[in-house]
Amino acid sequence: MEDAAAMQLEDLQPKRAVEGVYPDWPVTVLSVRWNGSEALEFTYKTSSGATASDLLFRDDEYCLRILADGRRWNSYGDGALSGPPPNQEASVSHNYSFCNGLAGAGRA
Repeated sequence: MEDAAAMQLEDLQPKRAVEGVYPDWPVTVLSVRWNGSEALEFTYKTSSGATASDLLFRDDEYCLRILADGRRWNSYGDGALSGPPPNQEASVSHNYSFCNGLAGAGRA
């Protein structure tokens, strides 16, 4: 992640690309809604075009990185060839651990 910078939750803004939500590819932030000052719900789009939402907490900041140039991928490639296999992205309820991807981590 040489082209990424450390972030705070306040840095999550629409159209920014973020690493750390999924372990192998960045997502693009679509919207952010704060829940108090320590947590937010954000909606994002994956490189294959799927959208999802997740909760992020202050403890998650160290796992996330804003990409310096805004996006690591472009829209000129075949969308079917990017991202995870379709059957792995059909649901957001993945079992990734923190810093290996936060999507669907199911925090208690």
